[in-house]
Amino acid sequence: MQKNIKLIVSDMDGTLLDKEGNITQEFWDILPMLEKKGVKFAVASGRQYATLKAMFADAQQDIIFIAENGGLVSYQDEILAIAEMPKTELKEMIHISRQQEGSCFLISGEKSAYIEQPDSEESLAEIQKYFHKLEIVEDLTKIDEYDDRIVKLTSYNPKGSEKYIFPDFEKFQENYDVVLSGASWIDICNPGVDKGKAVEQIKQKFGITTDEVMIFGDHLNDASMMPCGTYSYAMKNA
Repeated sequence: MQKNIKLIVSDMDGTLLDKEGNITQEFWDILPMLEKKGVKFAVASGRQYATLKAMFADAQQDIIFIAENGGLVSYQDEILAIAEMPKTELKEMIHISRQQEGSCFLISGEKSAYIEQPDSEESLAEIQKYFHKLEIVEDLTKIDEYDDRIVKLTSYNPKGSEKYIFPDFEKFQENYDVVLSGASWIDICNPGVDKGKAVEQIKQKFGITTDEVMIFGDHLNDASMMPCGTYSYAMKNA
């Protein structure tokens, strides 16, 4: 059966990026070929919008960005979808995060990510790899004062997210999506906000069918988008 692909969606870490976390030259060689064939390319990541734009600075107008695990979708500087979290529950999550020993947490919005001064410089350095636009603030619970729309709370623990972060947030699963985004990361966002929903929004926006979509991913936060394309592939490291 001949494939008539109009949209390719790829996860970043463990999928599109190499082992050093870089975009390969092979990708940059292929991207203009896709454009000539009328195939749109989307990156789907837990990373913030500003980070993705910086990583693809030479092709910002050519790529669809699915940032914050689907919390924000953008194309050619237009926000196609954004899922702002209610501040009351977000403040409760912040209080819980403060009590977690060894964890470092932040909240992420359309304009920037925000973090209280962490105890560990190593954790801060790791977080800055994924959140290029990061403001250190005195008190995250004062989010009412921020001129931003917050879409996600992220927590990082180098010892492991499933054991050291997830148990304290399990109770929020009834009303929020609590997603293991890697061995050391957890993302919390509004219910129904995931990469899969973002892909469906893109398909509807551009009139693309499931049979015209190809998807690549490697982790649990990629699972929701796999049914969105007939041609979906998990990496060997998945």
